[in-house]
Amino acid sequence: MRREFSGKKILILGATTETIPLVNAANQLGVVTYVADHIEDSPAKRFARVPVLADCLNVDLLCGIVNDEDIDGVMVGCADILVRSYQQVCERTGKHCYATGNQVEVFTDKKRLKAKLRDFGLPTVPEYQLDERLLKSDLEGIEYPVLIKPVDSNSARGISVCYDEDELRGAFHKAKENSRSNTVLIEKFMDCDDFTVNYIFQDGEVVVTMMSDRYVNSEQKGVGTLPSALIYPSKHSELYYTTTHEQMLDLFRDCGIKNGVMSLQAFIENDRIMFYDPAFRITGGQGYYILKSVNSVDQLEMLVRFALSGSMSDENLSHTIDGSLKNKCAMVLSVLVKPGFIGNIDGIDEANDHPNVINVTQQRREGDVITEYGTLSQVAARIHLVAGSMIEILDAAEYLQSRIRVTDLEGNDMLLKSFNKKDL
Repeated sequence: MRREFSGKKILILGATTETIPLVNAANQLGVVTYVADHIEDSPAKRFARVPVLADCLNVDLLCGIVNDEDIDGVMVGCADILVRSYQQVCERTGKHCYATGNQVEVFTDKKRLKAKLRDFGLPTVPEYQLDERLLKSDLEGIEYPVLIKPVDSNSARGISVCYDEDELRGAFHKAKENSRSNTVLIEKFMDCDDFTVNYIFQDGEVVVTMMSDRYVNSEQKGVGTLPSALIYPSKHSELYYTTTHEQMLDLFRDCGIKNGVMSLQAFIENDRIMFYDPAFRITGGQGYYILKSVNSVDQLEMLVRFALSGSMSDENLSHTIDGSLKNKCAMVLSVLVKPGFIGNIDGIDEANDHPNVINVTQQRREGDVITEYGTLSQVAARIHLVAGSMIEILDAAEYLQSRIRVTDLEGNDMLLKSFNKKDL
């Protein structure tokens, strides 16, 4: 495969730090990478053969680039907002695409996903009906706290936790401003276990690649939680298979999904799995590093292959992938920071050298300024670990947390509270 696609051209939509591994995967296959977004010096463009300054929401412009440059395939990075552009560009230029327009409607819109889940008898997070009029009759029926979010934003932007009506009024407009469709979702605030399941689709077959438990930092009042750690495999794996998997297979078949990748986040309360956040794309959490380490399946290469050939793999992935991680344990450990000016970061080199660490993605550097609360811009780094036991993983995480320091120019600690194994 490494020679098969040499010289082919791929246009990748999005150029964030999290997209760099996708660009590198294509580069290593000899593909000529065109990487596009609207910011001239976006991180992933440094690794592109051809950086492209373009608004990735402008489908006409992107189609012109595909045709003018004789692009052979189109891919999307980690941004939900660009999945629709990816699908439309592929459809108009005749390129291989794992998503249809109807699938994009369901799996990039949290409200439409909930409706589809209910169609298949699956529980969803309780919600309240409220529009921009903020009618007194609607407000009186709300039990606090609630979570308010745009139905179609990404990176946790526009999300608020509200404890009374005054907070809700301000948060409603914030969420609407961060929604492409000006649509807001108001749900019961869930204080329970958080769970993620990852899928690969191959010619209509659904393969569960991994399941994880998501631990969060909730110390910033009024905004959404941030992920402090993902731990694999999930303690809820059996519950998923016995209560939810068959309905999800029916749902995916009904939607006509044939190929691609997806992750779904869920809350678990009273043994009820309630999905709330879809990602019909690779994720910023970069769990594909764990999949490759444990199962020797390179999801990024697979997606490059699909973009250029329409085939995910020559192998039957349901036979290749062990969703239980072959009795190993893994973790994605997040380094979370408070807003401010980053003066110094220590411990990242030591993390890279740790025997249980398979990857470190550093998203923030000295001199960066964090301005937003409650968004994924507060993730300074993600550390991916694999070990033979849960004890080994937890000990490694605890050691790394003791070594990593992030301070401002005055030497003040900028770290938010990190994952604590006592939370297990």
